[in-house]
Amino acid sequence: MVSTNPCSKVIIPKIDANGRVYKKPEKHIYTKEQAKEFMTILREAPMKYRVFFTLAIYTGCRRGEILGIEWKNIDFENRTIMIDHTSNYTAKNGIYTDATKTDKSTRLVDLPPTVIELLKAYKHDQDSYKANLGDKWQEHDRLFTKWDGSPMHPATPYSWLKKECERRSFPFYGVHTLRHFFASVEIEAGVDPTTVAAMLGHSTPQTTLTTYSHYFAESKKRASNIVADVLEGKDAG
Repeated sequence: MVSTNPCSKVIIPKIDANGRVYKKPEKHIYTKEQAKEFMTILREAPMKYRVFFTLAIYTGCRRGEILGIEWKNIDFENRTIMIDHTSNYTAKNGIYTDATKTDKSTRLVDLPPTVIELLKAYKHDQDSYKANLGDKWQEHDRLFTKWDGSPMHPATPYSWLKKECERRSFPFYGVHTLRHFFASVEIEAGVDPTTVAAMLGHSTPQTTLTTYSHYFAESKKRASNIVADVLEGKDAG
């Protein structure tokens, strides 16, 4: 007598609306050259978008995590941001604050000096605007707000980026691609999966390995040639 179902381990492929086997869309990720061009575009952007997308590309944080950042989460002296909640939206609840995606998503993120200086300038601008607005300002301590200080809608950065990319004939891959770019650069630099997982706020390194398997394979391939390059003199100038 068979004690287990012989079909229990069979993976049934997903079928799309046209009856074809569903294939997960390929990730579109900016090249390093495109990322540098993107940063040039941001220099001319309104300050709030410049700061938002700079944080996205320098930290790899999720959109909701960035929108949830409050000024009290930033330690200017130690150059860190504490990611401990997110800002989300549903038609039923409107814009609301929620916990991070997983326990590991709550994390301390290091920032380079250039980003800290940008944040200081943004804080100065927001404080001046807030003073001029007076009683109309709603205090939420958020970095990213609507005109009256209330939390920014999660769709706003996406809409701005799409229009700006179209206006400049620059590739538009969505907001999340900046998280993928961050991860790909870290992996290419040889950062181990456990560290990359911690930086991205993944629940386990296995999530990182699965999500970015192609990049880790390429990194492993390059690493395998390091000893040969040294012994065969390929590292000589």
